[in-house]
Amino acid sequence: MKYLDRRTKPFLAASLLIMTLVIAGCPSQPCTEDPVEGLYINIQVDAENDDTAGLTRITNALRARDMDATVYVTADYANQNASKIQNLYKQGFEIALHGYYTGEQLATMTYDAQLDLLTRAKTALEGCQPCGTYVPITGFRPQYFSQNADTYKVLDELGFSYNSGFKAQLLFAEGHDTDIAPYPMPENNFYALPISTADYNGQLVYLCDIGSAQGSLKLTGEQWSQLLQDALAQAEANHRPLVVLVHGWYTGDKSEYDYWQPFIDFLDAAQCKGTFVTSQELVDLFSE
Repeated sequence: MKYLDRRTKPFLAASLLIMTLVIAGCPSQPCTEDPVEGLYINIQVDAENDDTAGLTRITNALRARDMDATVYVTADYANQNASKIQNLYKQGFEIALHGYYTGEQLATMTYDAQLDLLTRAKTALEGCQPCGTYVPITGFRPQYFSQNADTYKVLDELGFSYNSGFKAQLLFAEGHDTDIAPYPMPENNFYALPISTADYNGQLVYLCDIGSAQGSLKLTGEQWSQLLQDALAQAEANHRPLVVLVHGWYTGDKSEYDYWQPFIDFLDAAQCKGTFVTSQELVDLFSE
């Protein structure tokens, strides 16, 4: 399988690599065909609350398959798990901002309050450049997709290049109701990166584990698996990107929930079909 060029991954000790493959599982058969043209897959993993084990399980599975992905981190999580975020970045994962606190509602705040909060959040996540712990942050997704025009101004002010707080054909900027790939945000300097959607019993559903498990859907693991496989087939047939959002504390918790095996099955089905990219890489592909 072909992957986009990016910074060279640091060398991993043999014992750590073996442990990763045992824990996460490794594809048994090498890919013999080139990936489908236009099928770029971006896995987004949220890092927040007190979860570390689930996040580790997911990132280990991705690393075992040499798949690029983006981890969206809250500032309070980064403050409590700085070394973990540093290690993920060094392993090749893109790090993006997911606000300061879990549950914050940016759309209820003034421009000044949003600017203050997101400035402090970005600074916390970026780390210290003179100390050698700096992590470049170019992407953002708001908590619960809560945002407004003031949020967009703040993102411009802070120099973000993309915002993944959108859902293809469900939550979009004016004039982009049919867009399923990254597009330039009208009157702003960043790109909108929508989470992908797929049809489920005549209803358009965005590809998020929590969104599918809770609310009105309450999909079982088997139903979630079918939704992911259907979405992959549709993306392959139409040569279009696929963006999937998962959470360590849900998908990664295989003892409490039943979304882990569907996720692994999806990765194994997709590994030879698509090119796995980070959120920033996907945006770059559609900004050229």
